[in-house]
Amino acid sequence: MNFETKDFLPEELDEGNNLFKNKTTFVLGVAKLEQLPLTEIPEVAFAGRSNVGKSSIINATTNQKGLAKTSNTPGRTQQLNFFNLADKIHLVDLPGYGFHKAGGKEQEKWANTLENYLLNSKNLKCVFVLADSRLPASEDDKNMLKFLNYYQIPFVVIATKCDKLKKNDYT
Repeated sequence: MNFETKDFLPEELDEGNNLFKNKTTFVLGVAKLEQLPLTEIPEVAFAGRSNVGKSSIINATTNQKGLAKTSNTPGRTQQLNFFNLADKIHLVDLPGYGFHKAGGKEQEKWANTLENYLLNSKNLKCVFVLADSRLPASEDDKNMLKFLNYYQIPFVVIATKCDKLKKNDYT
């Protein structure tokens, strides 16, 4: 799906631009699907390997430093963290896939919760899959894209950490 500004009415563009000027608040962290918020607010989720920048992009997009907790330690986000943007949309910070300090059983539990959320959320509208621009796609990245594609879950891939590339890394 390709969008261009000509596809939107001017008032729709203004509404979209103004949306992110509103304050975003933390709603809750979900460890089990039974804890999902009982709302009809549309959701967009941020997925990707550990430390790819999921929490950072939420902070940058909402212009609120520290809203989503960031860390250099892989596996810091251990729940599905819901943030409410002006009662119009929930931003969902997902646990990273791949290496975690938690390891084994915890990592498997997070993977199951993540998969069940992606398959069963009635409010999920799009998954933003973040990929570190400095690294080749991992098997986990490829599996996530295959999973989303197979289940026809809308997604957009976002390259992160482009600011850390050296000039000769650009092609």
